Amino acid sequence: MNSSISPAISSASSNHEKVNCGVLDLPVEIIAAICSHLPNSSIKHLRLSCAFFSVTARLHIERVFLSAHQHDIEVLHSVANNEILRSRVVEIIYDDALLAHGGTSFEEDEWILHLAPDDVQEEASMPDWFNFICTQNEKILKQQKSEHADQLLSRSDSWSYYRKLLQQQDEVLNSNAVLHALETGLERFPALRRITITPAAHGWLFEPLYMTPTIRAFPHGFNYPVPSGWLPETADAWFELSEWDDAGIEYWGFRLAMQALARSKQSHQVTDVRIEANELITGLNSHILGQPGIALTDLATTIARPAFRHLHLDLFWEERYGYRWPGVDNDLLGCALAGAAGGRGLEYLSLAMNGWIVEDNLEDNHSPFLQKFIPPESLASLKHFRLSGFYVNSTDLLILLATLPTTLERVDLILLQFIDGSYEELLVQMKNRLDWRSRNPRPAIGIGFPDTILIQEQVICIDDEVNSFIYNDGENPFIGQPGEREIARLMRAQVGRVPWANQARWPLQDS
Repeated sequence: MNSSISPAISSASSNHEKVNCGVLDLPVEIIAAICSHLPNSSIKHLRLSCAFFSVTARLHIERVFLSAHQHDIEVLHSVANNEILRSRVVEIIYDDALLAHGGTSFEEDEWILHLAPDDVQEEASMPDWFNFICTQNEKILKQQKSEHADQLLSRSDSWSYYRKLLQQQDEVLNSNAVLHALETGLERFPALRRITITPAAHGWLFEPLYMTPTIRAFPHGFNYPVPSGWLPETADAWFELSEWDDAGIEYWGFRLAMQALARSKQSHQVTDVRIEANELITGLNSHILGQPGIALTDLATTIARPAFRHLHLDLFWEERYGYRWPGVDNDLLGCALAGAAGGRGLEYLSLAMNGWIVEDNLEDNHSPFLQKFIPPESLASLKHFRLSGFYVNSTDLLILLATLPTTLERVDLILLQFIDGSYEELLVQMKNRLDWRSRNPRPAIGIGFPDTILIQEQVICIDDEVNSFIYNDGENPFIGQPGEREIARLMRAQVGRVPWANQARWPLQDS
């Protein structure tokens, strides 16, 4: 709780008349302004201090969480049944990371997690995979000299609690509770505009991305295998990207969310859908684009609503030994994007391709043709365009950029791999062949690429240098030859870094 209001809370409890001459005389607008800077945990204490604050100090309930856990479902329904709180909800964040049921030994001292139950161990006894991962967690915390290292729950107690979570998860998976909760949210949250689906809510041990009700309720020191990404059903699926299954357990939350949005009998105002990997090497199985299916149809129906504006889509692609990107031979994604917003096009489009890529023989890579799955009609109203992780041809990419409308305010080209050309060549072509210098306002340009020199798992961002080169007399920040990994002139540019896959990436999102 904020120390600046602690005396007021204490005084309100012990000497009402004294406080009444001070804090309690403040206008409600001032109280609201103060509370806007406080976390919900502090506001909850403030509301308990006296009747005045119980009415004037309002919680920030702009988003609610949902998952395959009963506690999250119950909290959503509680908010939906509160006439004041429900009117403020603008976002539902779905935690689509299912807790692992089993683990398979891959190599010595290495286990891979999956959703299929472990048949080797008795249910009541702690399985080897759980014991191993908890032991590794303990070692990491000690190496980091974490304050949590000496406060861990015993492994046996952690397993006992984890088993209860698994039982609750299974009960929800075998019910319609999540679908009903989604439908309730669409009906009862009049300000709801955004649905975010992520497998990264748990973050790292004791460092969650989102403090969901379920995660907040964990016992102190709870040690468990933190889910990080969409887990496959079996261990074998770790080694080969499986076909898309409209009825499987994988991507369960995504499929339900799309079903609720596309088939809702209630009129809703959701204009923003985000399927976010949050910088993990995971994403929506790209095989969803390989052939028509229920989930893809529901996604297309959702973004086709006339008011729809914002789509963030992180895909997962494993390319090896001649493997072809599933969407390379069809235009299913292109058709869906072409129909977005009733055919008027999106205002924000972010497409990312994450995965394990074999970088040998790039010229033989079966990469998608950009204009095929990003048709011009889908870009007519675009304000922000982001492309990340794709293999591209610089000429092909330039043609796409040339079709971006005058409404464009920003474009981000992140972690691109060039089959033909390079970032250096692309920037020269953008400067000489695009009309962006004459636009008012000029689109801001962001470029990011892996930091292979200083810090692993980070992205170097050189927005200022790129914009200076494109629009002014700045120097091209790239050197190198087409096909080589690009290296910026680090000693000469003010290089900004944003974390890519470490704890600094994720400040706690309080609820």
